[in-house]
Amino acid sequence: MEYEEYDDELGDQYGVMLNLDPETRVWEVKARGNASMLMFLLLDVSEQSLMNKLFEEAKFDQLVANMGEIGDGTSDGES
Repeated sequence: MEYEEYDDELGDQYGVMLNLDPETRVWEVKARGNASMLMFLLLDVSEQSLMNKLFEEAKFDQLVANMGEIGDGTSDGES
């Protein structure tokens, strides 16, 4: 997707867009709204929140980067 197309997708609307480059796994976050709405979106940790989505993706990236190691460095199922 061209940057200009992505840039115009929110238009005048409030909201958040996540864009993932599947080759690099680099995320781009674009948000538009008043300060209180943006603060709520950034602090929200509910199941469907932006922070929860990024947390899940970060866990996946760590798992792939460590080739099977879980967050504390212990391998799943190995002693």
